[in-house]
Amino acid sequence: MATLPKLLTATEVAALVSRLESRACSSRQVRYLLLTGRLGADFEPRIQGQTRLHGVLDIAFVRLAVRLSREGTSPAVARVVLTYLRADVIRAWKAAAPLAVAVRGVQGSLEPAFKGRPAWAAAWVPLRDVWHGLDTHVQEACDARSTVWMWRPVAVHAVRTR
Repeated sequence: MATLPKLLTATEVAALVSRLESRACSSRQVRYLLLTGRLGADFEPRIQGQTRLHGVLDIAFVRLAVRLSREGTSPAVARVVLTYLRADVIRAWKAAAPLAVAVRGVQGSLEPAFKGRPAWAAAWVPLRDVWHGLDTHVQEACDARSTVWMWRPVAVHAVRTR
């Protein structure tokens, strides 16, 4: 049996992030971050009613933004900080580096997480904590469904990923 890609719709991403973070997250917030903020891996226009599907990296960015909001950062500042740090955050996740996103005012930076939270940081989110267990939760969400909504229910096996 072929493995299915770990992809979720914006509504499923919002439900998963809400459950994991115990904080409300809507599909509108997901679209705002991943499409308007260009944090997602794919932000090209869709045609013929295709539903946009998001991978684990996109979900991790939404989860990181929700954690920054929980720390007191406004959604606009979180989006701007993550937009500027996007490439560095991806590199840190791939290398499993012990780094954290630190926000001071409207500026963000990656700081060593093993040193602890600096006094100047208004928001502090360790990157490893965001990624921890995410793969498993996404796989469980993918396994729990047999169809994806694309203006009608479509079997998961029939969905094109790009």
